[in-house]
Amino acid sequence: MAGFGRCIPNLRDASEANPRIRPGRLLRSATPSSATERDLAHILDGMHLRTIIDLRDETEEALDPGDQQLLTHFHRASKYQIECIMKIEAESADEEFAAMFGAVVEAQQRAADPDRPHTALRRLSIREKRRPVPANSAQAPSYTPAASVPRLKFSIPLAARGAMARGLLEGEKLKVASVFLTKGKEEAKATIMRKMDEMGLLGLNKIILERSAKGLCTVLRIIASSRTQPVLVHCFHGKDRTGLVLALVHRLCGTPLDSIVKDYAESDAHGQSEQGRAHFARHEYLTVDKWCRAPAEVIIGTLEHIDEVYGGIHNYLSNIGFDRRWQDKLINSLTITHSELTSVQGTSAATDCSDIPHTPPQSPT
Repeated sequence: MAGFGRCIPNLRDASEANPRIRPGRLLRSATPSSATERDLAHILDGMHLRTIIDLRDETEEALDPGDQQLLTHFHRASKYQIECIMKIEAESADEEFAAMFGAVVEAQQRAADPDRPHTALRRLSIREKRRPVPANSAQAPSYTPAASVPRLKFSIPLAARGAMARGLLEGEKLKVASVFLTKGKEEAKATIMRKMDEMGLLGLNKIILERSAKGLCTVLRIIASSRTQPVLVHCFHGKDRTGLVLALVHRLCGTPLDSIVKDYAESDAHGQSEQGRAHFARHEYLTVDKWCRAPAEVIIGTLEHIDEVYGGIHNYLSNIGFDRRWQDKLINSLTITHSELTSVQGTSAATDCSDIPHTPPQSPT
């Protein structure tokens, strides 16, 4: 993994922070747009990656030329399909996601054979047929991927501009309105950005927890299904939005606090890289040295905020629509069972899961 992390920045497996999480099920990274074709071949075919969750908004995606390269390998889930994820029950989730991936296979087959009749499948809420990039397209991959492998990319923005604006304007509407009327739009925008800089990364996380609750719930539901795994979660740096999602998963899966903090802090190096600093330097009113870091106190403060305001991780997740059934589903699909631990190493295996074999998740179709 480390070797490929040089070309895919900030890439690592969730199991590195908690050995009770099955390796190869949940990955995190910065935007994978800098990946070479060799790296993509390894991740897609060697690691059998099925799903990408992109936490950036449409503006960020549009500025990333590498995103178009990824879409030659992934079928983009529609906004309708993403909306429907919030309507399904935990008990039927695997079947629903299997139907979604099945629709991708059908679309691929019809692209290769337009005269092929539609397969008669019962109608599922998130099943939607969309034609992928044809194999002979100018954007087609330069290597030959595994045949008939359905892959999906979900774009679920956290910290989208609208949600951030509402969070930043809370308690400041009159002040910003006054600035807008007396000094104009640009100064009003500067006032909002100065407030964002003042609140820092911890304030950003608090706004996401409150204002992007639906997006967080949708992301966790995708991760929870064995039919979507392996899953790669990323934003731009793979540090803040991705770090928050992984912290929630780790907290739910019982990862010790010091391991969660260490995993979060590993993103500090990429944030302080030339690429990382340049990203924040484009924003005139943000203090680069503050925003490019991944300090331990930010993720500690975020988890303490969840405990103090919401009564703990289980209550917070239930409040946003990720109830105990979904929570149990995520835990069961990602973590190694007690029986597996004891069968390999006895009861002492709780501290070392390195001998547990990698069990591939169920086929999506």
